[in-house]
Amino acid sequence: MEASKLRILQTARIAHLMGASGIVFHPAFYGKQKSATVLAKVIKELTEVREILDQEDNKVILRPETTGKPTQFGDLPETLKITKEIPGVLPCIDFSHLHARSNGLMNNYIESRA
Repeated sequence: MEASKLRILQTARIAHLMGASGIVFHPAFYGKQKSATVLAKVIKELTEVREILDQEDNKVILRPETTGKPTQFGDLPETLKITKEIPGVLPCIDFSHLHARSNGLMNNYIESRA
């Protein structure tokens, strides 16, 4: 977790120097934990990251992305909950990930042409 936080901080610092407005990342994996447990951890850790960036006057928006694999934390309700709880965090909604997540990663030729 600490290594992930450091990567997000480093990316946000570089993004700030480049004039970027935000960074996108996948927030977590469930492992053997329940969604609510992971959600609480993500909110706690991202709050700390946001506080560090705010102290550095870094206004880069943190944008957790919705994820496509069922083992990854980041369905739409989880992602929106994070963004409601932490100022300076907005969602990155990846519609292809949401499609994959809700359809069991079973994309086919017909769906891709729709």
